[in-house]
Amino acid sequence: MKEALGRYRNLHIHGDVVLGGKNVGESTVFNIVASTIHGPVAKTIQDSFNTVSAASAGQEVKTILGELHKAVLTMLEEAKSKGQLTDEEQAAVARDLESFSNEAVADSPRRKWYQFSAESLKKAAKTLGEIGKPVLELTASVLSLLS
Repeated sequence: MKEALGRYRNLHIHGDVVLGGKNVGESTVFNIVASTIHGPVAKTIQDSFNTVSAASAGQEVKTILGELHKAVLTMLEEAKSKGQLTDEEQAAVARDLESFSNEAVADSPRRKWYQFSAESLKKAAKTLGEIGKPVLELTASVLSLLS
C-alpha cells in the first residue's frame, strides 16, 4: 500500500484528503489538476470519485475506493506517457472504475456486476505490468470488504 501511495506524486486535490487508511477528513471533491489525463476520461474519474465520497457506504470502503481512483489516474497517466494505452482504452478503464465504484457503494451491491468490473480493471492493470500493481492491490482490498 505504501508503494501505491508513493505514486500520487503530482496529484493536486482540493479539499480534505483520505489516504492510507488515515482519515484526514471526508473528501468531497477530487479535482484533477496538472494531469496528463483530460476530457471525458478525467471527468468520468472525477465524477466517480465524487459519487463515492457522497455515498452512505462504510468509511473503509469509501477510503479504499478513493485510493483506487487516485491509483487508476496515476496508472493511466504513466501508461499515456509510455504510449501503452489508446484514448479508447483509457476511457474503458475509467468506465470500469466508475461501474465498480457505483456497485461497491450501492445499498445492495450486485456481486455479478462489481466482480465483472473488477475483472476488467485487473486485466488492464496486469497488462500494464508494474504501474498496474497498486490498482490490483486496491481492487483486491475492495473485493475482500464486499465479500
